[in-house]
Amino acid sequence: TAAFAPYAVEAGRAPRADDEVVVSGDWTRPGARVRTDHGTVRVVGTVADRGFEHAVFHTDARAAELSPAVVQLVVDADPAAVREAVRGAEGVRVLTGDGLRYADADPGRDSEALTAMNALFGTAGGVSAFVSVFVVASTFAFAVDRRRREFGLLRTAGATPGQIRRMVAAEALLVGVLASAAGCASGGYMAPSLTAWVVDVELAPGWFTIGDAVWPYHAAFWTGLLVALSGVVVASWRAGRTGPVQALREASADGVALTRGRWLCGMALLLTAGVTLAVALLGDPGDLLHRKTYVSRPMLLVTAAALLAPLVVRPLTRLLPRLPGAIGMLVRENAAAGVRRTAAVAAPVLVTVALAGSLLGATATLDRAGAVEARERTTAAFVVTAAGDGAFDARTL
Repeated sequence: TAAFAPYAVEAGRAPRADDEVVVSGDWTRPGARVRTDHGTVRVVGTVADRGFEHAVFHTDARAAELSPAVVQLVVDADPAAVREAVRGAEGVRVLTGDGLRYADADPGRDSEALTAMNALFGTAGGVSAFVSVFVVASTFAFAVDRRRREFGLLRTAGATPGQIRRMVAAEALLVGVLASAAGCASGGYMAPSLTAWVVDVELAPGWFTIGDAVWPYHAAFWTGLLVALSGVVVASWRAGRTGPVQALREASADGVALTRGRWLCGMALLLTAGVTLAVALLGDPGDLLHRKTYVSRPMLLVTAAALLAPLVVRPLTRLLPRLPGAIGMLVRENAAAGVRRTAAVAAPVLVTVALAGSLLGATATLDRAGAVEARERTTAAFVVTAAGDGAFDARTL
């Protein structure tokens, strides 16, 4: 085992007597005495910590006494020759390559070590896609609102609603291709640095690294393109509804602050969020503590708030303190008059801040709940622990 890990004595020496051991890691030093389930032993040397086990090395004779029956062997030979040598032996398997993990006492340890990584990057990817849809949708909603006269002129010149919608969708497609390509390039450049950081802060195991697979780039590129096209659907539909008479109109104030479809969608999401929360609280409150739950449920409320934002823009703007001068008055009145433009500009900020606040609040609540639960398990006012080898002396007892 020491040769194949490989382990080498870094401090002290190898064990020579039955009560001498070499341990891995820096939790103790040569000369210390350690209590084990086989008696007290003296540490005479240490080896480097490999990150996957806490090893204790005895002499060969003492290891033979303590070791159970041998069920695994490490062989330095050609796999084909080993398979030929054990052919016909019942219950014998030859493990090579990726199959070597089945020789581990806990084959699922590698996947468990990546649980935090999967949760971190999975949540980050989902939140990024969610926010990106709002950013794209709000940007194109603002652009369509500002280009009403342009679309009116195109309709006057004979453009059909379908052509207007396809033009806006083509713009989103072009921007999406450029943005997705730039994201893939920057992601490939920054990924090694991010990998080194998560390993340094011990979010990922020491062996975690970036592979050479190509499919993540395809997934990222086409997901970005899909997000761009999804965000422009409503804006292109509104652009197609622009009539030729819009070319003759010039208005700074919005007519209807909230369309019927937006109102229905916002109220439906708000009602869904409230009902599902009530059902969870009455049925299984513990389900609200799961990561997928406290990440996805706030998205319903955030989406509903973003859709219904035009309803509160004008009242909130009136409540703001008056800014000094003519510029302040113009800013305040323009924001109150163009509620749809104001809501479109504020939606990405609203979504980002709301998601960040909900996620940070949820994790802080879970941490505090865990600390309270751990504290309540210990009912004693004081806890006395033994120092050194972990045993109390006769006077203390």
